Amino acid sequence: GQAPVIGGHSTGALLAYLYFQGITIDVDTFLTKGYVPHVISDDNLVKERNAKLAGFIGFDPSGELNIITKNILNNPFYWTAIGTRTFINLDRVLGEIIEPLLPTAVNIAFIEVLFGIIAVLDEIFSPIIRDEVNVFGALNVWEVNKTNSFVEDFVARKVVTGFHLAVISQYADWGVHQTQREYWQNGQRRRPLNNKGPLEDDNFYRYNENMYKMSVPAVSVFSESPSLVDTNLLVQSLFDSKTHHPLDAWYEIEGSAHMDIVFSEDAPTIIFPLLGEWLDNLSP
Repeated sequence: GQAPVIGGHSTGALLAYLYFQGITIDVDTFLTKGYVPHVISDDNLVKERNAKLAGFIGFDPSGELNIITKNILNNPFYWTAIGTRTFINLDRVLGEIIEPLLPTAVNIAFIEVLFGIIAVLDEIFSPIIRDEVNVFGALNVWEVNKTNSFVEDFVARKVVTGFHLAVISQYADWGVHQTQREYWQNGQRRRPLNNKGPLEDDNFYRYNENMYKMSVPAVSVFSESPSLVDTNLLVQSLFDSKTHHPLDAWYEIEGSAHMDIVFSEDAPTIIFPLLGEWLDNLSP
């Protein structure tokens, strides 16, 4: 009988906090004219969604990426690759080919060696090179020493099939152009594969400029590694920009990274109590 709380991890959290902005698209335009129209914000949906839900919980909610993406990804080859309409059946490749050939123990060992090396290299280079060019910092997305080995195996075999080129290009756009806008190929005008930055009055919806429409209490648990989600950037774009609520709160978990923040072996003793106390303070 109580109003629900919504949220999620990474892109899931992004979808949840954008929901409070009342965003929508005209599905009929897509069905009849064959292109995805611009995102719009409906004032009635803003009021309805913020009134009927009790709050938002985010685990490393996604947003503008670290500045390193601008130095690495902004080149014609990359934009051509991720802007191409390509389909690879990852479910079949992993499920019918790789999974039967790759024993669980081998898969776990590969993951732990790979991300273990990345973590070590990040620790070595982060004090001596600028964050803008620290590739290992950008790749340090998983603290495997805090993850159950079989969870690692599950993620590698199953979760990876949920990736899409469009999602990758969406975040690349945000990192390269330091923005949070709707998908860069939305709208009727056909755009070249090489992505162009936002222009004034280009009819693109900017999520970061409309965050004030979110008025429910919000809490987020951020990872310490700034690889995919930089705490400072997201606090600024989410918490400092939304309509303030006395119960707004955020935490950064020491020794965590973007992937393991949701299934770390520390979660039951560190993260769950923080969120439980926050939920207890919500009004019925």
